[in-house]
Amino acid sequence: MRLSWSWFLIAGVIMLLFGPRLAAGGLGPAGHAVAAGYAVCLAASVLVHEAAHAWAGARHGQHAEEIVLTLWGGHTQFRRSLASPRATVLVAVAGPAANLVVGVLAWTVLTVFDPSPVPRLLLEMTAWANLLLGGFNLLPGTPLDGGRVVEAAVWTRTGSRARGLVVAGQAGRVVAVCLVVAVLVPPLLPGVTAPSWWILAVLATVCATLWQGAGHAVRHGKDALSAEALDVAAHIRPARAVSAHLSVAQARTLAGAQTLVVLADDDRPVGLVDAAALARVPEAQAAHTPLGAAAVALGPGALVVAESLSAAGPDLIDRLRGTETAQWVVLDHEGRVLGVLPRAALPTLSRPAGRGPRRRETS
Repeated sequence: MRLSWSWFLIAGVIMLLFGPRLAAGGLGPAGHAVAAGYAVCLAASVLVHEAAHAWAGARHGQHAEEIVLTLWGGHTQFRRSLASPRATVLVAVAGPAANLVVGVLAWTVLTVFDPSPVPRLLLEMTAWANLLLGGFNLLPGTPLDGGRVVEAAVWTRTGSRARGLVVAGQAGRVVAVCLVVAVLVPPLLPGVTAPSWWILAVLATVCATLWQGAGHAVRHGKDALSAEALDVAAHIRPARAVSAHLSVAQARTLAGAQTLVVLADDDRPVGLVDAAALARVPEAQAAHTPLGAAAVALGPGALVVAESLSAAGPDLIDRLRGTETAQWVVLDHEGRVLGVLPRAALPTLSRPAGRGPRRRETS
């Protein structure tokens, strides 16, 4: 877990807003300490929220990489996307549910025990922070947790997680617009007071964040829809497996238009050679130059099993996109070379990556 620098900004704003009011309300200098306590209560509420996401994710086989507290709350990063709509819903609602439970407990303590002023103020802050955090995050649109529920519902109905991402992102834009309307329209009615400047500032920042997050979800969803429609296996090109001990001259008689996959002594693919690379070796040296010297070495992740390419989708595209190689060597389940998959044949990989398998965030 870590605190983003932006969290200290919101903590300072809370102290500036509430400190003078609490001090003037009878607490004196202690009012500023209580205001600092408000910031701590808010951070603790967000931590409860994110820890609940992490716990629920671990229950479904996805361990959190990091919990970050930020300006407007926080997020939990998972290594991969959750595998089913049900798991997506349970992990998403875990955070708001934990906040609602803590909020109700804090409110119960307030009503049952009637604490002294300072504990009462801190308990009130804890209750309101958790109830608002839980309720707000259940609004049905990405990037809020309620958006994950919308995503899962569409995923269940259509069988397409990508379509769920698009719909949840569009719903997030609707939520942002509704928040603006809810704050700005009532003051137009007779007898309704206009909101203060700081409420308008909070509204503008929150809605801008929601709109940006929703737009990201829509773009990523459309990218994922393209990935779902892509038949990756259809782009596999023929290749021939040859020993690294062949000379370039011998390889020229075998290559033709095919790429050659260079094998080590244990029959493991270690490099690639195409006709252009063979042609660059001078004719006088071709008979004495080992093929391995002309090969381009295979980097990490350059070997893929054909079965893993059969189910196209955003997870597969993100996995391929995260590998720095111009071509993948495609193997069967026994490790035999079936062909090569050129990166240039998959234009989807050239588009900016969305929220990929290594980093799945929950607010």
